[in-house]
Amino acid sequence: MKKSKAGRGKSVAKRKAAKPRAKSARRASRPVARSKAVKKAAAKKTVRRKAPPKPRPQYTYGECRMKINGAWEEKANSKNICRWFVAWSNVGKSEIAGAVAGYAGGGSFVVERFYGTLSEFGGNLTSLWIDYTDSITGDEINFNDCGEEAIRITEAGLDAVWEWNDNSVWNDTDEVILMASRLGELKSIEDMHFLAAERLPCLSVICEKAGLTAAPK
Repeated sequence: MKKSKAGRGKSVAKRKAAKPRAKSARRASRPVARSKAVKKAAAKKTVRRKAPPKPRPQYTYGECRMKINGAWEEKANSKNICRWFVAWSNVGKSEIAGAVAGYAGGGSFVVERFYGTLSEFGGNLTSLWIDYTDSITGDEINFNDCGEEAIRITEAGLDAVWEWNDNSVWNDTDEVILMASRLGELKSIEDMHFLAAERLPCLSVICEKAGLTAAPK
């Protein structure tokens, strides 16, 4: 009988000793669980972070900082003909000036300076001087009357045209063709190559009034 009592006493002692070990194991697991939760939260925060936007490229000709929007179409003869190219800058709060170039249909191309005035609201063109005519009103104009600053910007616009297009080809064949060295700087979609660094609501009107068959949307 004593042996059996001793046996029962030992088994009770073992069961009692086992309980504290189970508790200590549960306590040790809690910090690990919290650690995993913290890691998951940190991972989510890392995924949500966005890279800062890339700065827009700056194009400066002379002392004029120009905005540019252009597109070229690749032809079977490997020439990339200019569909449109507009380089412009603000003269004042409601004035712009620059140069426009591109394909005018029938195998012909145009390169023109322009000067325009904008409405106070909406940015619509109230006048657009190209060559000897205000293309909005139809009036004859003297282009030099737009002022020295506007003239300076139009000259910078022409510099931009020939920075991206081959002036020697223009002189030989009257075609506006992309400089081969510039192709890698453009965004290509199928047979079109785009330089759309800047936009302006009236760009399509400028291209249309200059006689181009295509324009930015």
